[in-house]
This record gives sequence, C-alpha cells and structure tokens, in this order.
Amino acid sequence: KGFLKYGRKWKTDLHANFTMVCITNEFNTSQTCMHWYQKPLHPVQVKKANGGSTIQSNRHSFLCVNLRCISVRAGMEMHSRDSALAAAIRLSGLSILLFGVTFPPWDPALTHEKTARFIKAIRLFLEYKYKDNNEN
Repeated sequence: KGFLKYGRKWKTDLHANFTMVCITNEFNTSQTCMHWYQKPLHPVQVKKANGGSTIQSNRHSFLCVNLRCISVRAGMEMHSRDSALAAAIRLSGLSILLFGVTFPPWDPALTHEKTARFIKAIRLFLEYKYKDNNEN
C-alpha cells in the first residue's frame, strides 16, 4: 500500500534533520582522574587458590593515589570506571560546546598554543557571564 517503508534508513534520516549532534574525542577519558587530571592506578588484589597466590588487577575501577586530589582527601579515592568515563565524556563535550576548544587533559595533540587558546576561551566566557549578570 506504500505505507510500510522497509529497507531504507528513513527513520535515521528523519531524526538527523531535527537533531543537533556533537562529536567528542574520547582520547584518555577512561584513563584520567576527574579531580586531578592524572593517570590513576588499577587496584590490585591477591587471590589464593590451590595453595598458591596470584596477583590480579581489577579493571572495573581505578584508584587515585595523589594526596593533593580532592577525592583522596575526602576518602573516596576509589571510582567506578564506567561512571568516571561517562562524566569525562560529558565534560569533554561540554567544553567543546561552550568554549569551542577541547579540554586539555583529553587532547591527543596538546601544545602550549592549544592550552593558551583554552584558557582564553574560558576567560572570555566568564567575562561574558559576569557582564550579563551585572547588567540585570
């Protein structure tokens, strides 16, 4: 009858017409502490079996050992890898949307110029928000 549309990607085309898409680079997002932006460690546990012991790394979580990190000071140095990864990807995408620049800890080709551009974009954003709040 002409109403059934099998075999085409009509639904994805329809959604693409009315949806904004932001593509983020997920470089290093799963390997970075969200509070200190350094590489965390995977916790290790000793398993005993058959009279021997083996050391096994836990890949489902990570441990921040930096004493200056906020999460270590609060006593919450152990993080789930999936929730930290999701937060890092959100922060990376937000920096691209708000500032137009990749967040420096997750930039695969980081240079001094890119860092300076990121700092300048943040300053301009904060100055704009400050002026906007003072005018009202």
